Amino acid sequence: MRRFILGSITMCIILLSLISCDKSEDPNKTIEYIKGLKTYECTAKLEIINDVQKKEYDIYQLFKKDTGSYIKINEDRQIWLLPNKIIDNDIKHKRMTIQSRIYDNNIYELTFLDKYIEKLYCDEKIKTKYADEEGKRYLLVELILCSNNRNLDKAVIYINTEDGNPNRIQVYDGDKKVRMKITYSKFEGNAEIRDDFFDTKRLLNSD
Repeated sequence: MRRFILGSITMCIILLSLISCDKSEDPNKTIEYIKGLKTYECTAKLEIINDVQKKEYDIYQLFKKDTGSYIKINEDRQIWLLPNKIIDNDIKHKRMTIQSRIYDNNIYELTFLDKYIEKLYCDEKIKTKYADEEGKRYLLVELILCSNNRNLDKAVIYINTEDGNPNRIQVYDGDKKVRMKITYSKFEGNAEIRDDFFDTKRLLNSD
């Protein structure tokens, strides 16, 4: 009888432990944090891969919801992605260009986390699973990109379950080969970004 009671208690502890683990690994809770970001600031390494070569870039990004995005590529180029225009500053050649805002899956636009956050709101084909790497646990969120470019077929976001921040984004082609990877070295969600950073008058000294 005593052995039976001890066995029952042990089984209860195991079941409670499993239930607790299930609650702590709720993918919706992790995704909601990413979806709720109003701003972020980060540094990252961008890798663009084709069948011939791999190009690597050090990038710095700022994002402010409903205001704009900014990326600095190495020390050679800056791009402001604003609601109504794109400002491209070629630092190396001292040349600045302005173009109308077109959402065309530009490769640099796809380095921004918000391009994938948009799909978290409307994509019914999202797949999630968990994976362990180097002692850390990640939620993997798979999204279909619906791009006209076969090299940009789907993306997988690796989210650190400890702090909710993205570790990396991998973009695959139709043959399931990695064609682009953004690996974050520093990521600060809901960072403070000064109001005038995306002011076009400051950037261009004009309206």
